[in-house]
Amino acid sequence: MDGDIVPKNNAFSLVELVVAIVVIGILVAIAIPNYNKAKERALVKEAISNLNIVAASEKIYYVEHSTYTECANTAACNEAFHLQLDGTNWKYRAEINGNGTQYNAYATRKSGSYEHCEYLISSSSGSDEVAQNPNTDCP
Repeated sequence: MDGDIVPKNNAFSLVELVVAIVVIGILVAIAIPNYNKAKERALVKEAISNLNIVAASEKIYYVEHSTYTECANTAACNEAFHLQLDGTNWKYRAEINGNGTQYNAYATRKSGSYEHCEYLISSSSGSDEVAQNPNTDCP
């Protein structure tokens, strides 16, 4: 029997496979919430960036026409300001006061875990800061 060759078992055992699957599951459980938070932060930055573009467009419109203009939805804002805002995640709109000397621009979330979250920028605030609408739930 000294000369017999014993076959070598190169396969993984069931325990090793289960341990590997559990470790992968734990890593996924940690990664998914972090991914969702990063995605929400990116969507908020998209809204803030586009609101700043709408605010700049309102100012340009005011210089050219001596009044601000309003738009009821993203398509109307794109038309009024010659923009190409993507309305996939956010609905953009702008409202003016009665005589057209002030505006408020809004970005409202269309879907997702923070549906109806809203950010706004206003000419009446005196700054170009985008703020969260206090009446809405946002990240």
